[in-house]
Amino acid sequence: MFTSKTLRLGAILITALFCSSQPSHGATACNQTRPGTPLPWSCFESAVAIVESNAQWFSVCTGVAISPRVVLTAAHCLSSYQAGDRLEIHIGAQWSKGRKPDALTIIQRSTVNPGYHPETSFFQNDTAVIRLDRPLPIKNFPALNHVLPTLAPGTTLFRVGFGGRQGANKRTVTTVFFKRILEGPGSRTLVTDDALAVQGDSGGPVFRFETDESGKRKLTLLATHSTWDTSANVSFAPLALF
Repeated sequence: MFTSKTLRLGAILITALFCSSQPSHGATACNQTRPGTPLPWSCFESAVAIVESNAQWFSVCTGVAISPRVVLTAAHCLSSYQAGDRLEIHIGAQWSKGRKPDALTIIQRSTVNPGYHPETSFFQNDTAVIRLDRPLPIKNFPALNHVLPTLAPGTTLFRVGFGGRQGANKRTVTTVFFKRILEGPGSRTLVTDDALAVQGDSGGPVFRFETDESGKRKLTLLATHSTWDTSANVSFAPLALF
């Protein structure tokens, strides 16, 4: 879901479009894989679809669960929420209208970054936290960044989104490449070479796979996707630092 200021057509290389209809619930498979081995689908199960709806309309965004009851997303995904609207979290590899409620969680409370202003912020501070009324039945959560990451230009990252592609909202993993970090008033934003973002990807995680001392990969959350710019083929994602 985008405001008029954030509707930009963008676009990057899609590495994989995972079409499984069932989420994988492997507890440790993701962080036990070694470089060069295939990534299990469970690595990306923390990426979730966020659906806002009422009697007249619905919209889809993406979020990332950092614990069973906490989801991060883009602030602009919640900027049009009004009393009486319905907000849902859907797990799994695909969201479709009318999906049965046993695959969703009703949102209990959300907090938008106080530095975000819908008409002026563009991508700066475009973050929000959603607290859930029940735990999500997933087990693979990303590691969180506590310091500003050191990334070389061209570093491979992975952006995940439920944007509409070919008439479906499937969890899509896209390879993007680090360009720079923008410093703004009270904000830091990750800029990536990205030419394939679409409406509905907003709020989705930008991940990095790091290798630990034992040689195993660790999935780390760097940022949450905000918007993109057609003219430069880049995406903007506020950093997620904890």
